[in-house]
Amino acid sequence: MLTINNNIVPHGTAFTVVATSGRYSNQRTFRAASSYGVGSNGFFDSFVDGLSPNEWYISRRRWGVVGSDYDNTGQSAQNVDLTYCNMLVLTANGDYYQGSRRGALGGAHGRRSGAAVFTQERFGPGSFEVRMRVMPRVGACPAIWTFYWENCPGQSSVCPETGSVTRWQGDPINHEIDIEFPGRHPITGEHSFENALFSTWTSENGAQTVYRDNNETGLGDVSLGETSAHNDGQWRTYRFDWHTYPVPRVDFFVDGKHVQTNTERIPYIKGRFWIGVWFPWQWCGQPDFEQDFMLVNYVRITPFEGQPSRRYAYNPSMAYAPYDARFITLPQANGMPRAGATRIPLPINNLISHGDFEGSQLTQAGAHFNNSPPPWRVNNASVVTDPYNANSGQQFMQVNSGGSAFQEINGVYSNFALDFVAYARAMGGTGTIRIEFLNYARTQVLGMPIDITVDSDEFIQYTKRVIAPIGSKRVRITLLSTGGTADFDDLSLRLAT
Repeated sequence: MLTINNNIVPHGTAFTVVATSGRYSNQRTFRAASSYGVGSNGFFDSFVDGLSPNEWYISRRRWGVVGSDYDNTGQSAQNVDLTYCNMLVLTANGDYYQGSRRGALGGAHGRRSGAAVFTQERFGPGSFEVRMRVMPRVGACPAIWTFYWENCPGQSSVCPETGSVTRWQGDPINHEIDIEFPGRHPITGEHSFENALFSTWTSENGAQTVYRDNNETGLGDVSLGETSAHNDGQWRTYRFDWHTYPVPRVDFFVDGKHVQTNTERIPYIKGRFWIGVWFPWQWCGQPDFEQDFMLVNYVRITPFEGQPSRRYAYNPSMAYAPYDARFITLPQANGMPRAGATRIPLPINNLISHGDFEGSQLTQAGAHFNNSPPPWRVNNASVVTDPYNANSGQQFMQVNSGGSAFQEINGVYSNFALDFVAYARAMGGTGTIRIEFLNYARTQVLGMPIDITVDSDEFIQYTKRVIAPIGSKRVRITLLSTGGTADFDDLSLRLAT
C-alpha cells in the first residue's frame, strides 16, 4: 500500500513527484504498483498464493558447462520450494551432496545443481527489486538478472537507437543486467561475499562488469549491520533501475543505497527477469559444501514510462524458441499451484557439511565430486556405526587418542556471530572441539583458538556462540581426543540472526 501525505494511493493510480533544490526542479510521474501480476502498472509477487504457473517458469536448463557434469548439473525444479511463511526457497547442492535430488537432465546425482525461476512476461526499462537472503557459502552464484538471448546469422548488428555496433559477426546477442555474488577482490582475486558484481551486457563476448568491495562503495554501511558481507544471514533489498533514455544507464542499489552506475553495454531489448542460484565454472570458487539455501521474500518490477525498448530485434523467430521445451511450469494439484500445496518449513543453513556423519566416504580422499577433498580430513579417526545399536545405522565420528578430524568452512567474515552445537562423549580420556578462524591464505589463525572440553562419558549437548575476529575468511572445526576415544555427532554451525 502506498500513502502520500497520509492519503492512500490506489493501485494503478498515477502521481507526480516534484523535487526542488534552489532554482532547479525535477518532475517525474509514477504509478502505484498493482498488488499482483503483470500489466502497465508493474509486477509484484510475495508468493502468498504460491508460485503462479501463469506468471513464472521454473528453469530446468544447464548452461556454463565446459565439458561434463563436473562443471554443473543445471537448474532443477526439485530445488525450488515454498515455505509455510511464503518464502521462495532456491536450493544449491554442492560437491558433498548425497541426497536424492537430481540435476536439470536427471542423471546419477544432483551435485552442483541449483535452481532458478523467471517471469513469463518480458520487461523493458524499469525498476527491478528483490528482497532476499543470499546463500552463505562460496562456490555457487546467487543472482538476479534480466535476460534476452538470441543466436543470429553471422553478421554484425547495429543498435537502432545509437548507431553503434553492439554485436560483431558470430557473436550472439545477449542483453543482460546482473547483480551476482560472490564478487572478487580487485587485488587478490579472492571470491568473497564482501564483494558484488554489477554487470550489463549486450553481447556474449562483451560486458561492463564492475566488481565492488567495501572500500570502493561503502557497502559496509549498508543494512545497518556490524558486518558488510552479504552472506551474513540478513535480509537485504537488491535493486537496479534500467534506463534507455535520455542517457542509457543502469543504477544499482542495496537497501536503497546507490552503489554503482553502469553506462556501457546498456540493453535495449526486453527480457525476462530471473532469480536463481547456479554453479559457474571456476569463477565462483570451489563448492565444498553439502546443501545451502537462498531465500526470496518478494519481487517488484515497476516499468518506466517514456523509456524505449524493443521486444525482439533482428530475428524474432529465433528468440527463445529453441529453449521453450526445456522450461517447465509448476503443475496444478486440485486447482492449486503445486508449490503452494507442498510447503516446507523455513530451512536453516548448516555451514558444516555432513555434521551428522550419516553419509558415505566422508573421510576418503579422491572419492568425491571432481576429486574434491573429503568433507572430513582425519588422522587416527573414522566414521563408525553405533556399536550398541548396530541395526539403527546411526553413525558418528570416533577420534582415537592423539587423533583428529577437521573441516574448513569458507565464507565466514569479520564479526559474524555463529552458534555452534554438537553432541559428544569421551571414553577413557578427554575430547576437545576446537574452533579457529583463518585468514584467506590459511596462513594465520586469527585470535585465540576456542576450545570446548568434552568430559562426559554419555552423549550430551555442547553449545557455544563465537564471533569471527577482524580479517576472518574461513573457520576450521577440529575434533580431538587425548587418553582414550572421543565420539562426536550432530554438529551444526549456524549464523546467529
